[in-house]
This record gives sequence, structure tokens and C-alpha cells, in this order.
Amino acid sequence: MPSQRARRAQLAVVGCLILAGGGCGKPTVQVPQASAPAAQPAPPAVAESAATNPPRTQAPQKTPGQEPRGDHAAVSISEESGGGNAQTAEVAADLPDDESLTPDEYIRLGLPAHDREWGGADMARAAKILESFGQQKYRQLPRYQSKRSGEVFARLTSPANLELFRNDGLPLESRLGDALSFYQAHNQILMLYLAAFEKGDARATELVELLGSTLRMTVVMIELVDQLIPTLNKDDPSYPVRMQGLDRMRGGLATVVSGNLDSLSERSAYRVGELRRLIGYMQKTLPKIVPALPAASRAETLVRLKNLVDDPEMIDLRADLEELRSKIEASVVPKADSRAAPE
Repeated sequence: MPSQRARRAQLAVVGCLILAGGGCGKPTVQVPQASAPAAQPAPPAVAESAATNPPRTQAPQKTPGQEPRGDHAAVSISEESGGGNAQTAEVAADLPDDESLTPDEYIRLGLPAHDREWGGADMARAAKILESFGQQKYRQLPRYQSKRSGEVFARLTSPANLELFRNDGLPLESRLGDALSFYQAHNQILMLYLAAFEKGDARATELVELLGSTLRMTVVMIELVDQLIPTLNKDDPSYPVRMQGLDRMRGGLATVVSGNLDSLSERSAYRVGELRRLIGYMQKTLPKIVPALPAASRAETLVRLKNLVDDPEMIDLRADLEELRSKIEASVVPKADSRAAPE
């Protein structure tokens, strides 16, 4: 499953991005309070602590010979997945009857319509509604490729949601604020599904999709920050604080990458088909994230990937990992840090 390390780091990145954005304004919507401090902008010290010293969560236990619970490999593969058609034969069998709601039932509870793209306010609203289910109704959460709720889950993780933040026709200030709100709320939903998974009421396949969606959103945040940096005024009194926030953001990104690589070794939580899907999402996103890391973290990432490729326990994923490593290596070239402060 997504490690606690990865999830905490994602929240740290949000806090640091808010600091870095300074003049871009607060998120357009107040994200509902979660059980973890996900929705609150993190002060520098708090953000740094969350990124560099996160706790770990143990994967659910299984008995010898038992497959990990929560599997539902794709019946049809998302356009963002790198897994291909070989995964289509796996079938969900680990949960009882589908207890998720229908799209109309979610809408009546206040969820935004699934047949349109969602912005930050929509994702925040969705987080609030889904959190209101509570532990007793985790199985009513939307499920990946469910006949009842699959369309709603697909909207939660749809790459199309991110196009609004890439629309250069809108002010950067507005897009960055809305993207922060979206990212915060999405992370709340990820943690909600993780809590349900740990209780046996959600599947690893939902976590894979949510983690892939988070990686795609991280790419968007990097793109927005790259647009922000040239607009920063070095004479502004807040300039040093913003640059410190950017530095911490990059450290948080490094921990996000490291935590995602950790997830690949958590074989008790995922089946092979799910890991291939997760690696496929990494192949699409990490080549855009790793170049933004500090130099030492870039080097560490490549070493860790080599170790994963060489690990005998990962032989069934070796070809996928080789491709991931190759793509990341091609994206990382020796050069001066393009994200340094403008002169």
C-alpha cells in the first residue's frame, strides 16, 4: 500500500507549495478538517519534519499461502496505465457484495456530478461528503470499475480533472490556488481509502489508482511552480521565505519518490497486476518529477531503482522496473539546477 512515508511527504509538499506560492493567494476553498492535519498549510518547520521523519504503517498481515486482500486488477486498462492488456484477466474476489452507492445516490448526498471535470472546490466537496460516511460505511465508498460506482471513482482519479490547472488562459494565481485546494482534498480522500483498506473495507486496487492520480497531480504542481519562479520579485521582503519554501518542497518531492519506491517492495499488500499498474503510473510521472529533486536525491533514486531491478524477489517485475529506470535515467542529465532562484 502507499507507505505512511509517501502520504506524509505529499502533505508536506502541499504545505511547502503554499509557502512558496505566498502571493498566489490561499486555496479557493477551505478544505474540510480531516483526522490527520492534511488540510492545514504547514509552517516551514512542520512541513520539513513531516517530509524528513515520517512514521511508517505496516501492511495488512496475511497467512502463509494467502493472496493479499484487496485485489482487483483492471478489467480495462486506464490510458495512463503502463500495464497493457496482460492484466485484463484478473478478477475481484476479496470483498463481499458491492455495497457502494450509485451515481444518483452520491449526487443526492451532495457529491459533484461525475460526468464533468472537477476543480478544487469539487474535490473538496467530494472529500467532505465521503468523509461523512465514517468507519461504519467505508464499503459505501466508490470502487474502482464497480458496476455501481465505477464511474464516480473514475472521476476521482481522472487525468481530465487536471487540464483546468494547465489552462494558460487563466491567471497563474487562480490556477495555483485551485490546484492546491484540489491536491489537499485528493490527499484526504487517499487517506480515507487507506483507513478503509486497513479495516478490510477497501481494496489495494483503489489505492493504486489514487496513488497514480496523486503522482499525476504532483507533476502539475511542479509545472505550476516552474511558472511561478520567474514571477518572483527578489526585492520583495517575502522572497527569502518563498525560496525556502521551494527548497523544502523539493525535499518533500524527494520523500514522495522514495515512499513510492518503498511501496513497490510491499508485496504483502499488492498483487503483481497491481504493482505493474503502479509502475506504469510511475513511468508516466517520475521522469517529470525526479529532475526536480535535489541532486543527491536524484542519484539515490537511480541507485534504488537499480537495486530493485537486481532484487531476485522482484524478478516478475524486472522488465517493468527496467523500463522505469531507463525513462528516469533519460530524464536526468547533468546540468545546472534550472529551478534555482532567478538572477
